[in-house]
Amino acid sequence: MRMGSGSTGLVAGALALLAGAGPLRAEDCAKAATQTDLNICAGQARAAADAALNATYGALVAAPTMADRLDRLRAAERAWVGYRDAQCAFEGARFEGGSMQPMAVDGCAEALTRRRTTELREALACAKEGGPC
Repeated sequence: MRMGSGSTGLVAGALALLAGAGPLRAEDCAKAATQTDLNICAGQARAAADAALNATYGALVAAPTMADRLDRLRAAERAWVGYRDAQCAFEGARFEGGSMQPMAVDGCAEALTRRRTTELREALACAKEGGPC
């Protein structure tokens, strides 16, 4: 099938939109105006929070004083992940099927993940001191 010049413009426009759907810089997120941009920024913030959590968790697992408590730490982390996912699904359900749902879920997950990272950093500081906390 041959496309007319109008179809070519539509295809080019769609490709331009897809090309712009990549990561946004922090300063771009501060000025995000469309729901798509807000969703992208919320996803990026969640990913950054996840990276910080994973780094802290990894350091805690590697702490020599944690050897006898690793099973409990892993069980706690699995339970926390289940809680986070269920809580954020609950919060996102307010926007079920709407364009704000991804932002609500990611915003919830980011906030809970940052709180959990703080908890793990406190445990890591204690583990480095070698004493009971």
